[in-house]
Amino acid sequence: RLSDVTYAGASILDRREGGTVVVNGAALVGHVLPPGWQLRPAPEWRIPLTLTAQSLETGATLHEAALLDESGVFTRTDLAPGAYRMSVRGHQTLANAVTVTLASGVNTVDFGTLRGGDSDGDGYVTLVDFSILATTFGRCEGEPWYDGRADHNGDGCISLLDFSLLRANFGTGEGNEGIAAEREPDVDNGAYLRVEAPDTELRVGDHFSADLVIDMNGNFGDGGAAYITFDPAVFQVIDLTDGEAFAFSIQNEVDNDRGWVSYAAGTLGEPVGGRFVLARIDLVAVGTGHTMLYPAARRPTRSDVTYGGASILRMAYSATIRVEAREPALYLPAIAAP
Repeated sequence: RLSDVTYAGASILDRREGGTVVVNGAALVGHVLPPGWQLRPAPEWRIPLTLTAQSLETGATLHEAALLDESGVFTRTDLAPGAYRMSVRGHQTLANAVTVTLASGVNTVDFGTLRGGDSDGDGYVTLVDFSILATTFGRCEGEPWYDGRADHNGDGCISLLDFSLLRANFGTGEGNEGIAAEREPDVDNGAYLRVEAPDTELRVGDHFSADLVIDMNGNFGDGGAAYITFDPAVFQVIDLTDGEAFAFSIQNEVDNDRGWVSYAAGTLGEPVGGRFVLARIDLVAVGTGHTMLYPAARRPTRSDVTYGGASILRMAYSATIRVEAREPALYLPAIAAP
């Protein structure tokens, strides 16, 4: 017979000294909620995870596989006591990170609910992830063109439930630790995204509109996203209006303090071609300056045009606008007729 101390199906015994059992190792019991599932226990909760643990004392980092049980629990018994930054992620979820100090013995850590929507597994939820979903929308496991990367709730079908999970986390993510970011594709004959604004000089107080225009350049697309930066000391956004080409609004947000517009839309049906307005920004000039409405190009807030699960954007163009002070009005005194 072998003396042992166990927890959750694994040994946590460090050593035996005479009649004394010594448990110096740290056992991690992680609790995780998969996206889209509320009832447990359930077989659908048995999903593989990647656990990343970085020691805050030595900087050493490990990436290990883990498997949730039917109640959303996983166990690791090979960690040394100490302070860590830990994160867990699924194949199609963003990483949830916590900072913990593990003591000898059993340590229970709640990692929260995983955030779905990362179809391509790059650690961001972007328009490319939506495009993957759109390509396989309405399909179920076993059917032609089914792509399980877009099954964010794990029910075996690609539906509006999966779109809802993606939409809730759209434009977020910090990349996956230990995984190099993919190089953005070069598209020689791809689509164009343009910010089209008045080319005349504006005055403080003037209202004007800027159109976010997509030119498919002979292609077809299933989604468009525009993340526009502006100088909030010169402009303020009054309204952000959907275009008519794409039926599903994914993101529509304005931050006038930061000087930021977030807009994305797509189709879950037939792809769209031609030249069209993705969205319209209504603005007012509030200060003087020479500034741009500029499409951002870094993930997860990357201005983009997609089709079939990939970017087809060739180039994005900004608009430059000059605002001058309003000329003072000159009022002449009224002179009564003799």
